[in-house]
Amino acid sequence: MSSKSPLQLLFLGTGTSTGLPLTPCLTLSQPYPEQFTSHVPLPAPSTEKAGWNPDGPWPNNIPCACCRSAANPDVPEGWKNKRGNTGVVARKKGTDGKWRNLVVDVGKTFTEQARRFFPRWGVQTIDAVLLTHGRESPNRRQGTSS
Repeated sequence: MSSKSPLQLLFLGTGTSTGLPLTPCLTLSQPYPEQFTSHVPLPAPSTEKAGWNPDGPWPNNIPCACCRSAANPDVPEGWKNKRGNTGVVARKKGTDGKWRNLVVDVGKTFTEQARRFFPRWGVQTIDAVLLTHGRESPNRRQGTSS
């Protein structure tokens, strides 16, 4: 590796483990467990552009403002709320001029984020993957092997 080449950090995702927008919000399911519903009140209906309208067309009827803005193409800044699982590409040019890429964490939205960002950033190889934590399989929690 060339010591003169700067290290680049390219963020694949900065969202939650579920990513955003949340599926329950998009499908108009109850996005919160029943025991928390009273702690997370729905907003008052709004007549503003992209505001919540429970009787309006999708996506204006999505109660969560963050998910609503991510799903609504009429919200110019809505792309900021489309977030994948936390992940990063650390990259540095080698002495041969080729990028060496280390991917840190590959969550559920990795493939989607790679399709979205790798062509834009010119990432053509993955030289190593670093997992910062394990993820338990749902089958393992139920006492069966996967």
